[in-house]
Amino acid sequence: MTWVRWVLVAYGVLMIAMGIDGMESSPISLYAGAGAGLLILGCVWISLKKTPRAGYIPALIISFLLFGRFFKPAFMDGQMYPGMVAAIASLIAIASLLGGHMMAKKKSAS
Repeated sequence: MTWVRWVLVAYGVLMIAMGIDGMESSPISLYAGAGAGLLILGCVWISLKKTPRAGYIPALIISFLLFGRFFKPAFMDGQMYPGMVAAIASLIAIASLLGGHMMAKKKSAS
C-alpha cells in the first residue's frame, strides 16, 4: 500500500473514532462520523481493487466536504475538539491526495 492509502486509512479510522466519541452528545454524530470514516475506508478499498483514481477522487470530495463542515467551528469559533482536529485531519488528507497526484504525474512525465 502506498503512503497516500495509509494516510486515508488513518483518516477514516479517526473519523469513525470521533463519531463514536460524539455519540454521547448526539446519535447523528455516530451516523455521520462513522459513515464518513467507512466511506473513506471504502475509497481505499476501491483504490486497491481498481485504478487508484477511482478511489482517490471520491476520497478527495469527502475530505473537502468534511473540511467545509468543520471549518467554522474550528477557525471562527475556536473549537479545538472536534472542530480543529477534524479540520486539520481533513487538510492533511486533502494535501496527501493532491501531493500523491502530483508525484504520480511527475513520475509518468519523466
